[in-house]
Amino acid sequence: MSQPNDAEAISLNILEREYKIACPANQRQALLRVATQLDQRMRQIKATDKLITVDRVAVLAALTIALESGEQDRRFEALSQSVDGELKRLNEQLANVAMN
Repeated sequence: MSQPNDAEAISLNILEREYKIACPANQRQALLRVATQLDQRMRQIKATDKLITVDRVAVLAALTIALESGEQDRRFEALSQSVDGELKRLNEQLANVAMN
């Protein structure tokens, strides 16, 4: 885990605005990647309505990303339960084979 003093300031450009953010060195690439994704999502939203405010674009982008994240969490949970069930079934089969 990074210590707070490992943070360095980086500049992010999102929807033609610059944001300087302190970021731990080990999270720099991840932050740059998600900032790029956020910028792209905000540009898509902005392109649909030229008069929309930046604040509204940001809120709509955040809501969209949160909904997508929640859906991915649900899919992961369902997959995890499926794998757990399959592992349990296979372990039971192995136990039955070992007893015979």
